[in-house]
Amino acid sequence: MPFGTVIAGCFYMKRIFTILLSILATATFSLADDVTIDKDNCTITKDGRTYPLYGEVKFVDEYPDITIKFVDAYADIDVKITDSSYQSCCEWKVVDSSESYPDLRVKVVRDYPDITVRVVTDYPHIR
Repeated sequence: MPFGTVIAGCFYMKRIFTILLSILATATFSLADDVTIDKDNCTITKDGRTYPLYGEVKFVDEYPDITIKFVDAYADIDVKITDSSYQSCCEWKVVDSSESYPDLRVKVVRDYPDITVRVVTDYPHIR
């Protein structure tokens, strides 16, 4: 086999290996980030479980359904905190620790949240 053919073959093998490695890294990253938001049903799915993004919400330190980070801009969802009954998507009624069965248990974190949340007074929605 001529020497030039061997060098060209090595070049293409290296190129194919690099492409396969990048595909594998992308697939692994997307599997680790298993959080999806369904705008039509106003739900969030994490690790195969679906939770409503409306209703009674309890802030917890342990065993949350999702983790959130409060932001001032560019949030995934805009939430309206209400004291009365919730009427639409992204309206949250915060319940205290004595409530044992909230619709959603949330932990506030600084780094690596599942979603970002902005508190609004009008027009709560999923972006």
